[in-house]
Amino acid sequence: MIIESYEPFHVGSKFRYYVDNLILAKLYEYYEKNKKKDFELNSDILSGDKYISPILNIITNKKEKLTIQLNLSANALNFIGNEPEMVIELFTELLDKLPELGFELKSTFSFYEIITNIIIKLEEQDKKPSEIFEKFSSLALTELNHIPDLGINYIRFSNKLVQMDDDERFNLEVSPNRTSPDKRIILKILNRSNDYKKIIEFQKNLEESIKEIFNKLVE
Repeated sequence: MIIESYEPFHVGSKFRYYVDNLILAKLYEYYEKNKKKDFELNSDILSGDKYISPILNIITNKKEKLTIQLNLSANALNFIGNEPEMVIELFTELLDKLPELGFELKSTFSFYEIITNIIIKLEEQDKKPSEIFEKFSSLALTELNHIPDLGINYIRFSNKLVQMDDDERFNLEVSPNRTSPDKRIILKILNRSNDYKKIIEFQKNLEESIKEIFNKLVE
């Protein structure tokens, strides 16, 4: 198997309170002084027109396809890109600095989470997606009267039977790739924690975890 891409790799930080002008001003001021090469700061976020869109891109790197944004409707600060290492580096740098800017993390955020769709390309020696789902279909309702060929084409695992909004959790969803169902599957991962350092640690072990998940799927 080959980890082909992350579409995208998203790290979110959920605010306890509504995003206001103070947060926007502090973030703008920080990146105005600490903007790295190839990043563009969006000066429009401090204008009166900012609430026309619920999503405000604070800073972007078009070359590396990296974005830090505020999602007003979700009340979240998001770090988004296609390369997990780059995204988690942006996340770590800002979270480490926020207390100096007047935002203590436990009082500012209720949780942190990684959300990503991972495209897995299967090689010749691997099982086909249809064979992976067939294994799980054998455990399901495959012989219902009047419903032929009933099987499973989507799998969801979780460490929580019933999930509350702020619960720490791990969700894994497995589905065939719609445009390449014979050669690719999609793993959608959501990992939520109340400790941002656990998010950083999870990313460090992400590739190993993906391989372990895949090996379990094809056993």
